Formats: sequence, C-alpha cells, structure tokens
Amino acid sequence: MRTMVFKILKSSANFHGIDYNEKKVAQQAAGHLYYKNFGYLQDTERISKEDFQNYLIKYSSSNERVKKPQFHATLSAKGKEHSFEELKVAALQIMYQLGYRGNPILLYSHSDTSNNHVHIISSRVDLNGKKIRDNKEGIRAAAILNKILGIDHEIELNAAIGYAQSYSCATLPQFGWLVESKGFKAIRTNEDFSFHKSGKKIGVLPFDQIKLETKTTIGNKKRINQIRAIIHKYKKEYSSGTPLRDSLFTDRRKSSDDFTGYLKNHLNLEFVFFKGTHGKPYGYSIIDHREKIVFKGSDIMKMEKLFEGSSVKNEDQPLQQKRNNAGHEFVSQKEKLPGLNNHEESAGILVESVLPVTQSGEPDLLRKKKKKRKRLHL
Repeated sequence: MRTMVFKILKSSANFHGIDYNEKKVAQQAAGHLYYKNFGYLQDTERISKEDFQNYLIKYSSSNERVKKPQFHATLSAKGKEHSFEELKVAALQIMYQLGYRGNPILLYSHSDTSNNHVHIISSRVDLNGKKIRDNKEGIRAAAILNKILGIDHEIELNAAIGYAQSYSCATLPQFGWLVESKGFKAIRTNEDFSFHKSGKKIGVLPFDQIKLETKTTIGNKKRINQIRAIIHKYKKEYSSGTPLRDSLFTDRRKSSDDFTGYLKNHLNLEFVFFKGTHGKPYGYSIIDHREKIVFKGSDIMKMEKLFEGSSVKNEDQPLQQKRNNAGHEFVSQKEKLPGLNNHEESAGILVESVLPVTQSGEPDLLRKKKKKRKRLHL
C-alpha cells in the first residue's frame, strides 16, 4: 500500500511557490528543510524570500524560451508514518532521477495538516541552459516513488482481481467497478479487461476467466428484502425528505449525501450510480460488502421509489397533482371544461382551480348534479 504521494503543482514565471511557502514559515506552519546549489547564497546565514526568488529567476534566464521555469511539487506521507528526513531523502531521489541533479533545489517541511509533507521547488532549466524534459513527468515520478517504496503494481493488480472475484457479480461492469475501487482503471474491449495505473497498462484479464452469478439464490432474495427495509428506515432518518440531490453527484458514480454515506460507512452498503448526459442518475447498483454481492439497483428498489421526496426526479415521470392546505386535490389547470371559447377558457381555468375534487376525480358540484338526475330518472 502506498504511504507517500508525489504531486506536481503549477509552474510560474516568478517562482510564486516561494511566496506561498515563506508565508507558512512566517506562520510557523512550515520550515526550511533543505536547500542546495544556490551558489553565493549557500553559505549565507539568513536567506530571505527575495534572495531565493531572485537567484532562481536569474539562474533560469539562461533559457529565455522557458516562460514558466518554476518546478513546484509536494511529497506527502500518510499521517506521521514517515518523518521529514525520510520525505527529504525520497524527494531528492525523485528529483535526481527526473533530471534535476545539480539544479538549485529548495525543500520546505509543512506541519499544517495531519499528514507530514514537504514542498519542493527548483528550476526547469538545467546547468547547461537546457530545458529539463517534462514529458509524462508525473507518471515517471510515480514510477520512481513506487520503486523507492518497493511497490509492484502487478502484485497490486493480482490482489485487486482476487478481491473482485470474491464477490458475486451479475455483469462484467460490476466486476470492473470492484477492481477500480482498488485504484486501477478498467478498460473493456470485446474480449477482455485491460487494467491501467499511473498511466501504464499493468495487465489484462480475459472475460472467460471471470465467473458471473447468473441466478438469484434464496439467500439473495432474503438479503434483498433486508436491504429494502434498511433503505426505507434510514432514508427518512438521514435525509430529511431529500435523500439524493443533483449537487451531490460530483463524481460520475458516487453520491456523498448523509443517507448513502451512512449506509456505506456503518452498514457496508455502497451505492454506485450511472449518470446520463443531462447529469442526473438513470440507474444504480448496490455493493453489499457484508455478503460480498453486487445487486442491480432495480432488484432492490426502483429509482423513482429511491428518489421519492428528492430533487432528483425521473424526467419521464408524469407530474403529480398538488394538494392545497386543506388537503383537497384540484383539477389540473391544463384540463378545460368543454364548450368554452378562448376567452372563456381563461375564466374556466380560474373556476377549475377552486372546485374540490372527489375520489372519483369529479368536482363536487358536478357530482351533486348527477345525483339529482338519478333521483329524477333523467
């Protein structure tokens, strides 16, 4: 499992990354961890922000074609698992292998979050005035870091496939999601899945090696009823009438509201949604991590029922009639009494809006007239 993450940040022409880090130093949230190859500044007792910036700007001016010479990156640890000294050693190894050996390199240690991390600043111009190769720099840095940490993506992929195979899946996409949940990207072809990580293809799995569940067992039916009851209970308790909102679907598959979050974190039920071009979900599945089953959402509960009381609505569903404060249903304003001209239709709409409707759907006044006709045998 990776315990360090390397991330390359934006370039700049004036090395504004130093501004950011020096502000943190002034706030006692960061410190100078390491700096080397700064020429006449190297033995200076106190180096100011302007000193670092001016040196790097002048150093980078040997190649005027590089408009934004700042290299700025972070290397962070998981929690406090790695000390700042360990982060420094790893950061320098990455920088050297990326081609920055001999360049001025400045490291800041940061303690303003729960994770130890360092900021790395250098110039994209080398000692000879040439631009340092930045093609796929992030991918190359990740591969270097994996070697430093002893991570083998092929071993990781085998473990992820084994994890997915431990679940009962009805479809190939369901199997692919489970592998992707372990940090891989699954690309489906006509015959197999190819799995990618850090921009590289790690391995391939033919479809004939994936066992799919084709029948719903009695045990599954019992579990479906249990999950249905759980949804009914917690949808009301944690969603306050709005279980799923459009704004919560920031990811193409996941929802992050209180309702689905509680079911995942406390009951091991994870929702996976499918979004259309309009941005709203049109279907979903539920991963039952307790029983290791992936259910098709409609087998548990229809989308309309799941989203009942929510701002997420199926656009194809008919509009429901509104109720007034007294609880009476009203005739829709789109329905018009027969025999009216255009001017009268407008008046008719106003009349309709105050005629309470009976269970049969007719206004009380019309119902009374019908009863009178019956008594007179008309």
